[in-house]
Amino acid sequence: ETRRILIYLGSAGTLAIIGGGIYAASISAVTPTNQRVVEQTIVPTSTVSEAFPATPTRRVGLKGEFIRVAVADTTETRAQGLSGRTSLARDEGMLFVFDTDGQYGFWIKDMRMAIDILWLDQSGKIVYIVEGAMPESYPAAFVPRYPARYVLELQADWVRTHGVSLGDTVEL
Repeated sequence: ETRRILIYLGSAGTLAIIGGGIYAASISAVTPTNQRVVEQTIVPTSTVSEAFPATPTRRVGLKGEFIRVAVADTTETRAQGLSGRTSLARDEGMLFVFDTDGQYGFWIKDMRMAIDILWLDQSGKIVYIVEGAMPESYPAAFVPRYPARYVLELQADWVRTHGVSLGDTVEL
């Protein structure tokens, strides 16, 4: 069952987490009191196998390396994400694809490994990075400062070891 709710992000960036599940949030309005209104979709997580997600896969390029990514382009696959996984190979990741640009937030619910998270604009340019997001950070959410169309999750430390930085481009 999918529920759509409205929550408020305060000017200090505080977020009220309601219910369970993975969410994608996009800034939809700014109120006169400087609070941002966020529309949130929450989809309950389901049982997960350790196998690479059963979603379409493709290869993306970054810093001369090719990464095999599971594509999460539906509400259900985005909600599932990498939940339940205990590891990723150096050449594996997940690419979240959204229909429109937004400030999509992620939390590390039901994950059993740290990851690097990259937000990309519609051309593949990296606009925001979180390195080493830990499962223990849940229920904190990671929300980019700038709108993005794609989000790429990689094995923790991928960004540092490959010298990835803001402005680099992922070959989609």
